[in-house]
Amino acid sequence: MTIPVSTSGTRPIVAITGLNGFISTHVAIKFLKEGWDVRGSFRSAKSSDKVLKDEEHALAPWVKEGRLQVAIVPDLTGDLTELLKDVQAVAHLAAPIDMQVNTSWEDFKNPTIDGTLNVLDQAKQTTSIKAVTLMSSLAAMFDPAPANGGWNKIYDESDWLPYDEEYVKAIDASTNPFAPVLWYCAAKKYLEFAVNRWVEDEKPAWPVSIICPPMVYGPALQASNPADLNSFRTPSADLITLTKGKDTPLPTPPSLIMVDVRDVAQAFFNAVDKKKSGRFAVAGPAYTYQGFANIMRRLRPDLEQYFAVGNPSDPEVPPKGPNGENHWSVNASKSIKELGVEYTPLEKTISDALDHLDKIGVFKLAPGAWA
Repeated sequence: MTIPVSTSGTRPIVAITGLNGFISTHVAIKFLKEGWDVRGSFRSAKSSDKVLKDEEHALAPWVKEGRLQVAIVPDLTGDLTELLKDVQAVAHLAAPIDMQVNTSWEDFKNPTIDGTLNVLDQAKQTTSIKAVTLMSSLAAMFDPAPANGGWNKIYDESDWLPYDEEYVKAIDASTNPFAPVLWYCAAKKYLEFAVNRWVEDEKPAWPVSIICPPMVYGPALQASNPADLNSFRTPSADLITLTKGKDTPLPTPPSLIMVDVRDVAQAFFNAVDKKKSGRFAVAGPAYTYQGFANIMRRLRPDLEQYFAVGNPSDPEVPPKGPNGENHWSVNASKSIKELGVEYTPLEKTISDALDHLDKIGVFKLAPGAWA
C-alpha cells in the first residue's frame, strides 16, 4: 500500500528507509522543508499508522498536504519496487538490528550488509535516481578500547575500526558483555567495505555517500506523547533518561563526541543535493552526561525536580589525560567543507530537546511517570 504522491507531481521524491526512526524523521523533515516529497519505508502497516494517523506527529502537516508516501517493506532484502519507483534519491537509514536481541556476529553482519546491497542493486535498476546516501557510524572508524585512553588521537575518514572479522567472529557473548558493541562496530565497518566494493564493481551512474556520526542527540520528534518515549531504546535516548528525576543515576556515555540529529539530517540532504560521493565524518562537541544534566538545570531551573543531579562538580567535558593530553576527538572538516554542515551548539541541542518534551507533555507528569 502506497499513499498517492502529492498534488503537483513536479517535486522530486526521496526514498527514506525506516521512516519511523529518530534520525530518519529529521531527515524526512529536512527534505520536505527543502521542497522534496518523501516516500518512507515501514516494516508493516501498523508501524506506518503512527505517522499517517497521528495528527500530533511532527510529520503530520506534510501527511495532510499529500507530500508523504508510505511503502510497506517487511524485509529490505526483498522487492523494493514500490519504494524506489520514480524517486530521485535514496537516504538509507534503516538498521534492522537490535543490540538487546541479536546474539551473534552473523546477526549483526548479515542484516546490516544484505539489506544495503539490495537497496543499491535495485536502485541501479531504476532510471530516475540521481544520488544515494547511506548511514554508517563513527563506530566503523574508531577504536572502542584505545591504548592509554586514545590520548590526542584525532579520527577522520581515513581511520577504521582495528578489529578484523576473524577477531569479532570469535567473541563469546557469554563471557564478554562487550560483544554486541564490538559486533555493531564491526558490522558498520564491513558494511562500508561491502559498499565500496559494490561501487567499484558496479560503477553506478550516481554518487554514493556514506555518513558516519557518533552519538546523535536532539529533539525526539518521532514521539508525539510521553508514552512514545518508551519505544526509544537507543543510547540516544539517554538525554531523555536524564529527565526522570533528581535521583536518576547518570549512565555511562557510549561516546565522548556527539552530534545534533539535525546536523546529521543536513549532511544527508546536502550529500544528495550536492551529489557528493565518499565517506563523511559528522561530529559536533565533546560531552559528558554530567554536562547534559548541568545544562538542563541551567536552561530550565523551573523544572529542576525532573533533571538528574549527579555530581555537579564533575567535568562537563571528557577529562584530559594524566599529562594534560586531549582525549580522542573527530576531525569533521571534510563535512564542513564539502557538505556545508553547520554544527549546532550543545546547549541548543539540549534546549530544543527539552522544548519538545515539554510540548508533548512530559513535564506535566511526575518525573519519570511516563516510563
